[in-house]
Amino acid sequence: MGGNVCEWCSDEYRKTMNTGEVRKQFPALEKEKSDDGTPYRVLRGGSWISGAPSLLLSSCRGYGHPAARVDGLGFRVVCVVGGGG
Repeated sequence: MGGNVCEWCSDEYRKTMNTGEVRKQFPALEKEKSDDGTPYRVLRGGSWISGAPSLLLSSCRGYGHPAARVDGLGFRVVCVVGGGG
């Protein structure tokens, strides 16, 4: 899942989504809501901004404010071909 952007997910972020080891390395991952009280949303996968190896693991969940617009955040488009049902 590492690639051009971290992928936005619809899940609300919970610190328990990451291991204690990852949260110790990145204390910001302890925070579940922004200062305005908005729950953060999950970000998965690494982007070109992600430098730490643990942030590139598919098991790692980052977070972002739902209104954030940053060039390292986005989504992936999936196209199902064939299999017509």
